[in-house]
Amino acid sequence: MTRPSRALVPLLCALAALATSGCKAECEQNLNCPADQVCTDGKCAARLCLDSSTCPMETFCSDEDGTCKGGCQGDRDCYPYHRCDEDGRCVENGCRNTSLDCGLGQFCNELTGECFDAGGAYCHTCEVDSDCGGSSFCLDIGAPGGQRYCLVDCSMGQECPRGYPCVDIVNGGGAVVGMGCYARCWEI
Repeated sequence: MTRPSRALVPLLCALAALATSGCKAECEQNLNCPADQVCTDGKCAARLCLDSSTCPMETFCSDEDGTCKGGCQGDRDCYPYHRCDEDGRCVENGCRNTSLDCGLGQFCNELTGECFDAGGAYCHTCEVDSDCGGSSFCLDIGAPGGQRYCLVDCSMGQECPRGYPCVDIVNGGGAVVGMGCYARCWEI
C-alpha cells in the first residue's frame, strides 16, 4: 500500500477520528499541523499558548513548541516602563525626557538613558551676576531674607532641569530683560 501525501494526512486523520478515538496526524514540522497545534515527536499536539498575550509577563510564546519561554521577543512581553533588549531580556527603560523621566533638578542624557544632577549655577547662591558664571543672572527671586540665587539663561530655548520652568526675568520697571530657569531654590 502506498503512503498518502503529507497534505492529506491531517484530512485522513480527521476522518479516521470520526471512526476511532485518539488519532494524531503524523508530522515533521509545525507547518504539517493545524494552526492551533505544533509538531512534537512526529505527532501534532495542542499548543499551550497561541501568542505572547496568553503568557505571563517577561515570557513569550515560542513558535517552535507552543510553550511560554522566559525572556522576550518584543517590548509588549515586558512590564510597562521596560523594554526588550537585543539579548531577549526585559530591562528598565532609561530616561528619554528630562521633564517626564528625571527627578527635580536633573537632566536626562538621552544617549546613556541616565538622569544626572544639573549642578553648576542652578540655584547657586550669589551676590552678583559674575558669581553665576556665563550668561546666568544673580537675582532676588523672593527668598525669605532676600537671599539671591542664580537663574541660568534659557532665552535661546536651552533646556532647564526638571522642575525649573523657563520664566521671563523683568527689571524694576517691568521690562523683560531675559529668561532664566527658575525654582524656589530656598525650598530645595
